[in-house]
Amino acid sequence: MKCACQLLLLACLTALSAELAHAQNTQSQWWPELDTYLRLNQKARLSFFAKRSTDGNTYDSVQIGPNLDFYLKPLRKRVRTNDATKDKYLVFRIGYRYSGNTDGPSENRGIVQFTQHAPLPWSILLSDRNRADLRWISGEEFSWRYRNRLTLERGFRIGPFPFTPYLRGEIYYVSSSGAWSKNSYSLGAEIPLGRRMQAEPYFEHDNQSRTSPQHVDGVGLKFSLYF
Repeated sequence: MKCACQLLLLACLTALSAELAHAQNTQSQWWPELDTYLRLNQKARLSFFAKRSTDGNTYDSVQIGPNLDFYLKPLRKRVRTNDATKDKYLVFRIGYRYSGNTDGPSENRGIVQFTQHAPLPWSILLSDRNRADLRWISGEEFSWRYRNRLTLERGFRIGPFPFTPYLRGEIYYVSSSGAWSKNSYSLGAEIPLGRRMQAEPYFEHDNQSRTSPQHVDGVGLKFSLYF
C-alpha cells in the first residue's frame, strides 16, 4: 500500500512538472489589426494592412504593408459577404510587409499568394490559400517561407444580425531550416457592421518547433473597412 501511494505521488509530480514546463513554453498574445480595402474595378482591388505582428515575441511589434488583388471568374453559387473576393473562384495577390520588432531584427517581406474558393454542401465555403513569404531579415541571408491555409466557414443569421463562424488551420515550411516548423489552428467569426465595416474576433493556437516560445495562444480582433 505504501509503495502504491509513493508511485501515485511520483506520477502526480511528473504530470505537474510536465504541465509547468508546457506553461513556461506557452505565451499569451493580443493581436489587434486594421485592414482597409479599395475596390478598383470588377477584377482588382488595393488593400493596406496594419497589425501587431504574429511573428514577434513581445507586444512591441508591428507589421504594415499594401496588397494588390486580382480576381478570376466568380463561383456559380454566390456567397453573401462583405469581402468581394470570397465569391471568386481564384484570387491572386502580390504584396509587401514591413515587420518591426523591439526584441529582434526588422524584416522586409514580399508576398505572393493565390486562394481558391469552393462551395461545399450545407452552404459551407472551403478556402485554400497558398502563400510564399520572400524574407529579407536584417543581419541574415535571404530566406523564404511557404504557407498553406485551409478555412471552412458558413454564414448564419439571428434575426437581422448575420455572422460567419469559421475553422482554420495553417502549416509553414521554412527554407532556412528545411522543415515544416510551424502550424496554427484558429476559431473565429466575421461579423458585418454595416455594408463597409466588418469585425472579426478570433482565437489562435500556434506551435513552433524551432523558435521560442514554442506555443502561443493568441486572441485577435480585426476590423476591415471596404470602399
